Parts: sequence; structure tokens; C-alpha cells
Amino acid sequence: MNINCKEIPYDFELERVSNELKGAKRVIVQLPDGLKKYAECIQRSLSEVLADTEIYFSMEGSFGACDLRIFEAKLLGAQAIVHFGHTEYSLQETVTEIEDLKVIFVPAYYKGHLPPGSVLNLGSNLKEIASEKPLLVASVQYLKLVPTVKEELEKMGFKPIIGKSKKMLPGQIIGCDYSPLLSTKEADSVIVISGGIFHALGAALTFSGPVLRLDPYTGYVEDLRKERDYWLKRRYAEMMRAKNATSWGIIVGSLLGQYRPSIVEIIRKEISKAGMRYYLLLVSTLNKERILNFDSDAIDAYVVTSCPRIPIDDFGIDTFPKPILTPGEALSVIKGKTEVYRFPW
Repeated sequence: MNINCKEIPYDFELERVSNELKGAKRVIVQLPDGLKKYAECIQRSLSEVLADTEIYFSMEGSFGACDLRIFEAKLLGAQAIVHFGHTEYSLQETVTEIEDLKVIFVPAYYKGHLPPGSVLNLGSNLKEIASEKPLLVASVQYLKLVPTVKEELEKMGFKPIIGKSKKMLPGQIIGCDYSPLLSTKEADSVIVISGGIFHALGAALTFSGPVLRLDPYTGYVEDLRKERDYWLKRRYAEMMRAKNATSWGIIVGSLLGQYRPSIVEIIRKEISKAGMRYYLLLVSTLNKERILNFDSDAIDAYVVTSCPRIPIDDFGIDTFPKPILTPGEALSVIKGKTEVYRFPW
């Protein structure tokens, strides 16, 4: 694939990165799969300033800031990790200190603009659902579009609210943290600016009202209510399969940001309180084969504490032999309180 490095649509802040890396002998660069094609451009730019620095590009997936390549950095004796596409993880529970390791986060903000008529189209959709106070959120790449959308909606008579949380940027959501949707009570709908359905689906499973997705590239507006209904039926069916479970496999993540001891402890206590058994299963990267290799009649259902999107995005399409639940789903089943769907935690 031929890439024109002068026409990259994302801000990689390579001047800032170069300045922060001065003096580093070895560096690991992490890129989400959609940005890996720009590795050559990043290499070329950084090498012009950092001629004596060895730059290693991680070929592993990079799904979030929960997955920093700490082990690899220690193995290589790297002085820094440059993590593109995300900001510092908002749900970090544990800290692993490595002497002289610097972590640089680069959000990779989208440099483009919304197509003409996008917000006008969005306003028409808001009128159709009788929404006056939409909550505006976005995945991190598109945060700089949020103020523009807010301003244009205000000109049309709406009263948009930019989502806020304690540990994320204004308007930001990530795949496992939708706290801005839960902390804003006056919103009557949610607008998610994102290039795909991933973040918008999570918002739809978190917020009970209408959720619209605005595509920043095409201007297309998608109403997520049918998609939510589809997934809620599937998730409730999975929860009902676990209703009679008496033994649980608690899957504990070993990646730095996915080790959640507080959530594991809550689930352990609830299982024990209900007179059930559990097994603690440690894993860095979870897939179907790893569960199947470990599965036995001793375990009736599994709960994934590492990442709440795995049961939905990786196991939610095809029926698995055993129920695979998110922490919120598992706690609802164990407590017998399934009237209101709980996502993600």
C-alpha cells in the first residue's frame, strides 16, 4: 500500500513525540490496527531527529490503553513506549513501576472536517426522536469535532451537553468506560461521533434512551435503538443460560490495565454469598480456544473481568457451549436482579 505521509488524516504530534524521546536508546511504538499502515511515516519522521534511537513497532493488537507493552519494554530495556490512538487509561487499578520507562500517549486526533450538511441532518434526526438536550460524546480521535457539533446544534435551538468524567477528556468515551452517560441526568439522548459502531453500541447498552451515531467521514446518522434491541435479546438469552449456574470460572486479566482486583473481589464475594463455587482463571489474551481447552463439567458459566467487550464482540455472535458474561451481567444473574440491563461493570 502506497501511503502519502504528507496527507495522513490524523495528528500524530511527531514533533512533540520526538522532543519527549530525546536521549532514549530504545523505543516501542504501539499502533491500533487501523493506524499500522502509517508506521513507515512515523519511522521516517522520528529517525530524522532521533538517528541513534532504535524504534521497535509492536505487531500485536492495540485495542486500548489497557494494553501497554510493559513486558516487551522490560525485555528490550526500552526507555519509552509511544502509544498511538488512545489516552491514559481511565480505569487503571494497578501500577507497575519500571525504572526509567516513559509512556507517551498520542490520541491521533482526526484532522478532517464533517461533510457539509452533517449537523443539519443530525438535527433532523434529533427532531424525529423529540430530543432537546442530547449528550455529545466521541471516541478520542474525533473529540475536536465535538465543539463544532455543539455550536451548530445550539444555532438550531438544541441544548447539547458535552459529556464529562473525572479521568477522561471532555466528551471522551472508551469501549469500557461510559461514565459520562451515567453522570449526566438531564440528557434525553446521546450522540456518539465515531467511525464505526463499536463505541456507539457500548453507549446504547449503557444509556436507556435514544443513541445516535454520527459518522465523521460520511455524515451519516445512525439510530442505534434497533441494534440495541437486537443485542439486548442476545445478552439476556446468554444471562438466562447462566441462571442455574452453581460454579463459575472468573477470568482474570493479566495485562496491566485489565487486571481488576476490585471487580474480581466483588464477584468472588457475591458468588460465595450465593453458596456457589468459583475458579480463578488467569489469562493475558482470551479467545475461544483457550476457554475450550480449560473447560470441564466443573464450570457452568464464565465471567470475563478483563474486558467487558470480549463477551459481546468476540463471543456474542455464535452461541458458545457455556455462557460467557460481562461483570455487570454476571452480577445481575448471581443477585437475581435482571430487570435492568447492567453494562459494562
